[in-house]
Amino acid sequence: MPGIPTEIATHNLSIIPFSAPVRQKRRAFTHDKCRAIQVEVKKLMAINFVREVTYPRCGYNQIRMNPTDEEHTAFTTDKGLYCYQVMPFGLKNAGATYQRLVNSMFEEVIGTIIEVYMDDMLVKSLTLKDHVTNFSIFFAIILRNGMRLNPQKCIFGVEVGKFLGYIISHRGIEANPEKVQAILDTVSPTYRNEVQSLTGKVAALSRFVSRLTDKCTPFFRLLKTQHVKVIAWTAEHEAAFLGLKAYLAEVHLLYKPVPGEMLYIYLAASSSALSSALIRKDSDCEYPVYYAGKGYTGAESRYLDVEKIALALLVLQKPETSGRLIKWAIELGEFDIKYQPRTAIKGQAAADFIFEPIPSHNPPPGSPGPPAPDPPPPSTWRLYVDGVSNKRTSGAGILLISSDDQVYEYALKFAFKASNNAAEYEALIASLQIAWELGVQHLSISSDSQLVVNQVSDNFEEKESHMSSYQALAQAQVQRFTSYTLTQIPRAENDKADALAKIAATSPSPTYGATKVEILERPSTSKTVSEIFTVDHTTSWMAPILKYMVDGLAPDDKVEARRLQLRSAQYTIMNGKLYRRGHCFPNLKCVTPEDSHKIMKDIHAGVCGNHAGARSLTHKTRRA
Repeated sequence: MPGIPTEIATHNLSIIPFSAPVRQKRRAFTHDKCRAIQVEVKKLMAINFVREVTYPRCGYNQIRMNPTDEEHTAFTTDKGLYCYQVMPFGLKNAGATYQRLVNSMFEEVIGTIIEVYMDDMLVKSLTLKDHVTNFSIFFAIILRNGMRLNPQKCIFGVEVGKFLGYIISHRGIEANPEKVQAILDTVSPTYRNEVQSLTGKVAALSRFVSRLTDKCTPFFRLLKTQHVKVIAWTAEHEAAFLGLKAYLAEVHLLYKPVPGEMLYIYLAASSSALSSALIRKDSDCEYPVYYAGKGYTGAESRYLDVEKIALALLVLQKPETSGRLIKWAIELGEFDIKYQPRTAIKGQAAADFIFEPIPSHNPPPGSPGPPAPDPPPPSTWRLYVDGVSNKRTSGAGILLISSDDQVYEYALKFAFKASNNAAEYEALIASLQIAWELGVQHLSISSDSQLVVNQVSDNFEEKESHMSSYQALAQAQVQRFTSYTLTQIPRAENDKADALAKIAATSPSPTYGATKVEILERPSTSKTVSEIFTVDHTTSWMAPILKYMVDGLAPDDKVEARRLQLRSAQYTIMNGKLYRRGHCFPNLKCVTPEDSHKIMKDIHAGVCGNHAGARSLTHKTRRA
């Protein structure tokens, strides 16, 4: 029988000496099955794959069994007892034996012209001429070792094909479209096992997703905190889910590095995970080669920021500043790594990955802290803003909390293209306008954008003209308040506003739950000053009330005048706007009939319209 010579490889069974053999009981089969078994056994005997045995003491069938172990593979039929002379693939350690065989056969060419995993073999070439040469080398090794191939399973001249679950082409490695589509077709989970299934599907694509651990942190936190069958799927989880789908909707490709070229590693340390991206550069363009990341263990989450970066394969150029950093330098000293400051980001792969890390603001124990600021006025409102931008859309999230803890949520979707910094400015400007119209006098503003906070505070100088326009507009708006504070906070503390921004940028519906997604048609800097700061005095049903409350003018009819007097007691004027007083709810802004029709139209908008009850619609209208 031709096959792999025994001096190259034989298969041994891991059997405990002197262990009692287990005899296979004879089984009864139907006539058709018995006949099929006999035919198969005759085939195996004809090619010397099996032989008959008298009594047992206990396929990629080209590797011979060790003669001493042959009878341990015995099986019984109605015609007799047989054992394998070659290795059947049903054995537990058969795969390891075969892998050792192919590693030994193709040792000199694995990784260069051939990739081998078990019985999957791939001969790769960049040009057609090289392909013929590489095949000659491959077949020479096959013939020299006596291995046979199944012609029905051999495919030649493939430019694009699937190998080990990935799509291989001359461009690089693409994610399996079937696995990507499985996630895109997934609906929002309701049960805990559905969240587990989702994380499992995403893990299969981990090498193609930039900063995957950060994107899936809400799912991991949900699995750790909710140990019930039916889980609470919140707006934060939905925003992360929609953001992940939007990322996977685009074709993701990992490029092949060129031997001898320099590769670049971008590293990031967030509050929840470490991430890295291996990048190759070609003509000032950057292409991803590999993405990796990991979440923190209990101790790692308490590292200093610089130690987190060291944990992600980075050490400072002057490690003597800290004893623990010297240990990191020793661990990483064996690698050929050069460190340099990050330059301007030109490649989309790096732009999608890099972010500005924000300090954790946790001072070392015992160190004197900064002097405590003056306490805010009791009527101070809290404002959290965030902007988000991607290749397709951009939006803003606004969270406004009154002095009595009433929460207002706003989501804005931009109908124009905006950068990340422009989206942050649009979020701030829109939120300041909303706060001013609500009559807020004292405001505490929080944003996770280092650039916006420092530019509005005049700590950073802006050199770009369009950013200067945003800066001037934002500074003009904050000056209208009696008092305000502007603070940069970590992203983890701005998660609610971030979730609203992601909903606005990714949600196709104009409403999500109780949150309405509004459309901003053009940038704030394109509006005139009168559009931004003037008050609308259009004549409407509010005119008699305003005339009575501002100028004391009443109708000549005493009955109508008395009726207007009683009615006006239910209203108040703030910053030139008429509001209906609220006792168990915030003051409600009065609008014209035209505006009310627009609000109702937006609430009823959508694919199938809104079919909620009257109470629900009334509540949504009040929040609009």
